[in-house]
Amino acid sequence: METKLCPKYSTAFELLGKRWVGMIIKVLFEGTCRFKDLHGNIPNISQKVLTERLKELEEHGIVSREVLDEKPVKVLYSLTNKGKELEPVMQAVQTWAVKWVK
Repeated sequence: METKLCPKYSTAFELLGKRWVGMIIKVLFEGTCRFKDLHGNIPNISQKVLTERLKELEEHGIVSREVLDEKPVKVLYSLTNKGKELEPVMQAVQTWAVKWVK
């Protein structure tokens, strides 16, 4: 039996399944963060990869980037409404992981 996967399902997992994406979103559920705070809360992620993932999430409308005109310039990251709607999905993964991941 051949099952056809929905292209939207496939696209969603291609994005959300990338390494570090779930961790970035999880940290942003706590609220708006500066880059250094995100980097400090996600062990072992490089600044380069964090920058790449944030850009991807911003391009997909999941993360918002706000530049404050201060000295020094301050950049804040937060979840958009689209990103916030991932919370029950991520919580379901957490529940599954607690039960099944050793």
